Amino acid sequence: MSKILIWRQIIPGDGVDIFTHTDYTKLTAHMDRLYNGACPNWGNKLWFQGLYSEINTPENQITFRKDETIDYINQNFDLIIYPMANFFSVQYCSDTTEFTKILVRIKIPVYIIACGAQADSYDALDDLIEKIGAPASRFIEAIYHTGGEFCLRGDFTKEFFTKLGFPSAVVTGCPSMYQLGRNFRVNKHEALPTVQELKIAVNGHLKAFEEIMKEFPGSLFFDQDQFLKQLYEPGYLSCKNLRFKLSFYRHQGVYLAELIGKGRIKMFADIPTWYHYLRSNGFHYSFGTRIHGSIMALLAGIPVTVLAIDSRTREMADFFDNPYIEFRPDHAYSAEDVYSSYERADYGKLNASFSDKFDRYERFLIEHKIVTKLNEKNEFLSENQLAVVEEYHPNKEAFMMLAESMERKAKLLNLINGMVPVRRS
Repeated sequence: MSKILIWRQIIPGDGVDIFTHTDYTKLTAHMDRLYNGACPNWGNKLWFQGLYSEINTPENQITFRKDETIDYINQNFDLIIYPMANFFSVQYCSDTTEFTKILVRIKIPVYIIACGAQADSYDALDDLIEKIGAPASRFIEAIYHTGGEFCLRGDFTKEFFTKLGFPSAVVTGCPSMYQLGRNFRVNKHEALPTVQELKIAVNGHLKAFEEIMKEFPGSLFFDQDQFLKQLYEPGYLSCKNLRFKLSFYRHQGVYLAELIGKGRIKMFADIPTWYHYLRSNGFHYSFGTRIHGSIMALLAGIPVTVLAIDSRTREMADFFDNPYIEFRPDHAYSAEDVYSSYERADYGKLNASFSDKFDRYERFLIEHKIVTKLNEKNEFLSENQLAVVEEYHPNKEAFMMLAESMERKAKLLNLINGMVPVRRS
């Protein structure tokens, strides 16, 4: 049996961990307590759930980091897994530096599974190396000093490692994609319904997809971190003053209020519920910039086109041979964009190569004695986890009333907004 320490503090039952179904009536209170009201990116839970599920085999004893001393860790564990997906970026450079100081004291192998470098585009690799190359190299050397290794999520990150002088790391893709086993496949509908019938799961930043949401009335927007308070804080609008509402009208307007009021914006903090909702609500296609929102749709059996917004989204779509197009921030995506991207989307390469990629990932885990066989029985996405959860919409009616009020008073609101400076909400 391998005694594995996952270097992350997890408190089962705290309301937002992967082991507990989320109580949405308490979600904003949990976020206030844990993150000062900020909303984490829920897509990261899918990534972490995949990693945990795949190494959670009978021969492993898995422990999450608490307050153990380094000496205790060295004496009582066989290996450490440090779960950090976007470690090599300007944003997380200080985390790299801090963990490097700890690594020099660790005497058991440390593995960084499916990590990645992140830049605005593939063309920004040299700039990224110039900015973080030195601390990144010190961190990588420290991991190798423990006897550990890296597996990487894509070829952009592989080039980053190679240019820094570390060519041994293996590209395996993202653990989130392997949760349903080596026989996972994507099947595309042969013919799309009419515009009125087409149901799209949209993800990303809502502003870029307003036209799609208007042209496809059956489509829903899946938010991962933007509208937590609007969706789940009870009485969100009741405590807002006129200045706030004027600002809301100026910057977000009737459109956002209508989408929330009609239940067309969804946010799932709970992975099994998110997965089940996508599986059971008749979506034909997924389109957007969020890579784990897109992977969630794929796992739920929905064909996906990823809009590659940075090196991270592109390299993951590239690695798995999933259709993608380059995101254009100034472009208003339309029905024609959706139809043409769907018509061009080909999942033949993804399906043909997936088993080999699964085997490569499993081989890495076996070679480094993390598993003897990757766990393909996902406890989180099994049928007994997929009970329908009643949706919680505490502000739906209030936003619908706000939208109707703003429409009636549009001329007056436009006049006031032109006269009174208001802060962005």
